[in-house]
Amino acid sequence: LSVGYVLCLLPVSLLPSRFALAGSSYFLAATVLGIGYLVCAIRFTLTESPQTARGLVLSSLLYLPLLLLALTWDHLQLLS
Repeated sequence: LSVGYVLCLLPVSLLPSRFALAGSSYFLAATVLGIGYLVCAIRFTLTESPQTARGLVLSSLLYLPLLLLALTWDHLQLLS
């Protein structure tokens, strides 16, 4: 189930680049963060344990703030 959510989230996070609202650095950051999140979800799906659950929760807590930071950084780069 968690892998399905991440697979739905990954293309949505790339939409700002698709519609020219963000540049290539955001696209790269969103791709790397999405793949990292997907890896944690796959690890949890294959081996459901408290350790992999903690890893998935941590990755989900880091994913959105880092993604928004990348979007902000990209926006500042486009302005200068």
